[in-house]
Amino acid sequence: MFWRVIRTAAPDRSWPAIHATVALFEQKFKIAEAQLSHNSFLAGDSFCLADIQFGHILYLYCNIEITREALPNLAPFYRGLTQRRAYRDHVMLDMTICGYHQTSPCPFQADRNPRSKLELPSDTTVRT
Repeated sequence: MFWRVIRTAAPDRSWPAIHATVALFEQKFKIAEAQLSHNSFLAGDSFCLADIQFGHILYLYCNIEITREALPNLAPFYRGLTQRRAYRDHVMLDMTICGYHQTSPCPFQADRNPRSKLELPSDTTVRT
């Protein structure tokens, strides 16, 4: 999904293929959604390696222009990650260096400038 959006020139993107891939990702995200319905983090109440691994994928998902399914437990989890300095410094990188220019912010997105003070949204606007 990321390669097809970020590294493929806009006129060459296959949106049917991108939407199919997003749907597959969102099926996997529902596993995380279920875990986060009763845990603070993916594997329980403590931050762990699973959260780190999932966090970088979630950042990419949240920062490409796609329509997203409503995942109410993922949104606050993502916003919590964006408040961690290490996450901002090492994961929330400027994707324009890849040649990708996002024109509208992700509903999960905390701030487009990861090193600035975060202004967190109070809700999310996603596909239901």
